[in-house]
Amino acid sequence: RFTLDLSLPPTVAGEVHIPVTPKLPATVTEGGAPAAEADHVALVREEKDEVVFEIGSGDYHFERTE
Repeated sequence: RFTLDLSLPPTVAGEVHIPVTPKLPATVTEGGAPAAEADHVALVREEKDEVVFEIGSGDYHFERTE
């Protein structure tokens, strides 16, 4: 399991890179819901060793399970 808690101040945006293990199915959530469906979170790309999201200002709790 991998968890990441972070906060971005108002008017700030950024990218979050969540590591994943190649060849193992991974589920990434934010606030308990699928991350790609969370408010202010957009899936940018999925690669063999990471999933990248763009996020806006706010508080986040990402969790990855495999």
